[in-house]
Amino acid sequence: MIEPGESGIDRQALERFLEVLPELDSLGLFPERFTLEIRTRGKGHLLHVSRLRGVIRPVIPEDSRKRLISLPRSRFVRLVEHGNATQWRRALDSGTIRVK
Repeated sequence: MIEPGESGIDRQALERFLEVLPELDSLGLFPERFTLEIRTRGKGHLLHVSRLRGVIRPVIPEDSRKRLISLPRSRFVRLVEHGNATQWRRALDSGTIRVK
């Protein structure tokens, strides 16, 4: 479920991201709750992701700052539409996906 907000990110891409998360478990990248930063020109959109509840929302609770996963918007959209675990791993290894 995508909660309302002005994230500026395509809703379908976010819904697809929730769908592919279970396929990406082998990467060990995405914990139960995390903050996802989608970078666009000069701005970053911070989204709270709760895997157990299947929710993405723009409000960032303090306890979700345990892990920040950041990547450019264009790469995010391509990965959720056409990516598999190997392509996500390559993006992580190349530094396209940043983990803090």
